[in-house]
Amino acid sequence: SRDWDYGTMPTCDEPTKPSTEQYTYTFAGWSPEVVLVSGDATYTATYTSTLRQYTITFLDEDGSILSSRDWDYGTMPTCDEPTKPDTEQYTYTFAGWSPEIVAVTGNATYTATYASTVRKYTVTFLDEDGTTLSAQDWEYGTMPTCDEPIKPADAQYTYTFAGWTPTIVAVTADATYIATYNKTVNKYTITATAENGTVQGTGTYDYGTVVELTAVANDGYKFDMWSDDVTDNPRTVTVTENMAFTALFVLNGTTGIEDIHATEPAEKVLMDGILYILRDGKTYNVMGVEVGK
Repeated sequence: SRDWDYGTMPTCDEPTKPSTEQYTYTFAGWSPEVVLVSGDATYTATYTSTLRQYTITFLDEDGSILSSRDWDYGTMPTCDEPTKPDTEQYTYTFAGWSPEIVAVTGNATYTATYASTVRKYTVTFLDEDGTTLSAQDWEYGTMPTCDEPIKPADAQYTYTFAGWTPTIVAVTADATYIATYNKTVNKYTITATAENGTVQGTGTYDYGTVVELTAVANDGYKFDMWSDDVTDNPRTVTVTENMAFTALFVLNGTTGIEDIHATEPAEKVLMDGILYILRDGKTYNVMGVEVGK
């Protein structure tokens, strides 16, 4: 405020108006417009305002920049939701920004956050013959299990579970395990009975063993045949199960069983390890002597 001569043009240095968080100001002139002095006058500074802008930066979880740009004061900044590639262990879903986004009042940085879910993989257990014992999803890092299978014994072998191939490890991907078995050869017993003699070669043997059986007659007797009509002596048998044989002997000087009553129908019956001949309702021993009277 000062005195100016009549007719002169008053002047004043342009004033400034401090910026606020929301606006910047630039001098726009005097109101009313300045004119030559013709009397006392008051002029008031006017300003134009410009909405301030601030830099908003969006970072991915690893610190890489997803977006960095200026936003007007009071606006709500946005950024496309990022994605995080799955790993063998986890799948990821976008969980939001940290800190929570608010309207712009200054420079700000937001960082993406993710929710993680442990991945699952299919683990299949197969029996030795390829049949499926179990097929289910297991979380990464867990140790899959399956009840031990049983393989029924067959005539030749007895089986015991030996483990899985390959060796079971913690889950990191889809996997298949196959049951393996140890096998033990089955043993079977060969027995023999003999009246008026003995049999050599009986005992317990592994499946598949070829055994020689020899019928040895007591004094005064001779070997006639085996109860299954085999006449070979010695005879060989292949062990496939428990087996029982009866050796039949006759007195020296007598005919064999096959010759007894050869001209008449006869039936052979083994009772308590002794062979008898049935004919016409009567029972005879191997010597042809009627018994049971």
